[in-house]
Amino acid sequence: MPESITSADLGILAAIPRTQFLDRIMPVITVIGDNGIIPIIIALILICIPKTRKTGIAMGIAFALGGIFGNLLLKNIVARTRPYDVVDGIKLLVPALSDYSFPSGHTLVCFEAATVAFVRERKYVGICAYVIAAAVAYSRLYLYVHYPTDVLAGIILGIIFGITASYLVDGLFRRPKMRTENAHDRASKIKMSTMLTVLIFLYQNIPGISHAIAKPSANDTALAVSA
Repeated sequence: MPESITSADLGILAAIPRTQFLDRIMPVITVIGDNGIIPIIIALILICIPKTRKTGIAMGIAFALGGIFGNLLLKNIVARTRPYDVVDGIKLLVPALSDYSFPSGHTLVCFEAATVAFVRERKYVGICAYVIAAAVAYSRLYLYVHYPTDVLAGIILGIIFGITASYLVDGLFRRPKMRTENAHDRASKIKMSTMLTVLIFLYQNIPGISHAIAKPSANDTALAVSA
């Protein structure tokens, strides 16, 4: 990441007002996006309800896109160090993370879910979801675990993947003109979508899968610099 962008990012982080009240609230808000657990559980619940099944499946597809292109590829290609590793004297309110910073995975998964909800459900549901996603995104900045550009990338990718997944699920469930979809076909699609969402959950939560390329330790970095 260019130094000019990082410098601007750090300036924004330093300007964020911090209070004892927010110090207690922000770690709670950020849990909503931890490993994508809550959004994935919501997707699984929606899949089990016939009326919202397509929404749940669309969320699962969006999470898969975000997991592959965001967490697995972009994070390890950009390999951006967390801001608390760059700035001295930062008192972390949450545990330090072992993966890279860009893009923000919490922001990505929350905006994927919010975008799918906005596209597929009643608008007030989507708006409420966006408010929650925005709160999670802000918490990542407040807690000094992401740069503003990390969060911005998570927002943009989350919206793109959410819209893409919504269109994909419409194509998946579109009935052929000459015949209706039988119960076996529908059951197969439901099983596939449920398995997909479970696999995403495992991807997000089993160490060594989502962090296929491990972040170098501080000692390794120091050795590389001294060499």
